[in-house]
This record gives sequence, structure tokens and C-alpha cells, in this order.
Amino acid sequence: HIVIEKNIPDNLSTIVGDKELLKVALINVLNNAVKYTPDNKNITLSLSDQGDFIVFDTIDNGCGISQEDLPRIFEKSFRSSDPIVRDKPGSGLGLALTSEIIQLHGGEIEVESEPGKGSHFSIRLPKEEYYFGKQ
Repeated sequence: HIVIEKNIPDNLSTIVGDKELLKVALINVLNNAVKYTPDNKNITLSLSDQGDFIVFDTIDNGCGISQEDLPRIFEKSFRSSDPIVRDKPGSGLGLALTSEIIQLHGGEIEVESEPGKGSHFSIRLPKEEYYFGKQ
């Protein structure tokens, strides 16, 4: 009972990386969006080409993250004390692992969130570099 809207272009630049690890990272973010978004709400997934990066955005209008918890969500084993979060199963390792995978690929992960309004996770991964001629 959650509407998922996808904004994915037909063509994107390529990135270089471990496909399985990147899949784990993206699934972790999507899983959290679904887990913390109540029925009859929306999640938007977008992929875009932005400068030297491919950007993967996940925007939900779920429970959101408190300003107190926001700086710690990428720490290993961190779980919010918010009852909405505590009532859902989880180890507190998903976002820590995701952050590590993205950093290993030379990328960045950022989040903006407001309790009761939802979260916006943005993953930026560098594009593959092409060289013409001699180096």
C-alpha cells in the first residue's frame, strides 16, 4: 500500500564498481524507505547524471529522522530511541554498511530529514573516466 514512483532516464553514464556491493547499498536505502513509510504514502526513486557523478535519490514521506539522531545514523549498531524505529526489526548496521560501500567507491551519501515529513537520501557515485590518446 505504498506508491513507488521511479524517475530513471533511458541512458546514463557508467560507473566503475563492485555490482554486488553497490546493489547491497542501494537495497539498504530502499528497504529503510519502505520500512519507515506508512501505508498510503509515497517513495520516489530517481537516478540522474549530475556533472562528474551519477546520483541516486530516495525520497519518502515516512516517519523521518530527528535532528538529534541524524548525525549518528551511519554509525555501526546505532538505533534510534524513537518508538516507531524501535518497533521495526533491524540491527543498526544497514546504513553503516551502505556508507562504507559508497565511500569505498569514491562516493558520498547524504541525508536530509524532518520528523513526521520524511527523508531524502542522496548517493553520489563518480562516473567512469574515459581517456583519449596517450597519457
